[in-house]
Amino acid sequence: MDIDYRLYKRKLAIGMFIVAITGTISHFVYDLSGQNKFIGYFFPVNESTWEHMKLAFFPMLILSIVLFDKVRRKCGYNFSLMAGTLTATWLIPFLYYTYKGILGFSRPWLDISTYYASLLFTFFLMLHIAGRTGEKSYKLIFNIALSIVVCQAIAFVIFSYHPLTLGIFS
Repeated sequence: MDIDYRLYKRKLAIGMFIVAITGTISHFVYDLSGQNKFIGYFFPVNESTWEHMKLAFFPMLILSIVLFDKVRRKCGYNFSLMAGTLTATWLIPFLYYTYKGILGFSRPWLDISTYYASLLFTFFLMLHIAGRTGEKSYKLIFNIALSIVVCQAIAFVIFSYHPLTLGIFS
């Protein structure tokens, strides 16, 4: 195991802990801001599943930007950051609708657990990707993942105040 990977692993562990805390706090920011419209683009404006995906997306995006600067020459590490941002975001509805479909009901403590479970799974996925890819060139797949992350950010901004008529938005 090279030193860079161990350093990445340590920074990622610290970062994921910070993401968990900031995502938890983020749940309350919109209301604490007096329901500021600009703040609503980045923090949940209601209790929909879509809005709760922001709890993972924006903190993970910030973590990715911070770590991207630290691992710039490690293309596989950067891909793991983009893949992690998308995985954490989309595991929230996947886990939520799976457990709700199986049990037939939802509970706040289970909803909260889906957030932390998605982050924990994402942490190990990112380590797995970084450990397997390292310095290999994955520029094409990184650029595709980055494009999807950018589209996701744009979708959050657009759909914050103009949601579609789908269940995930209600």
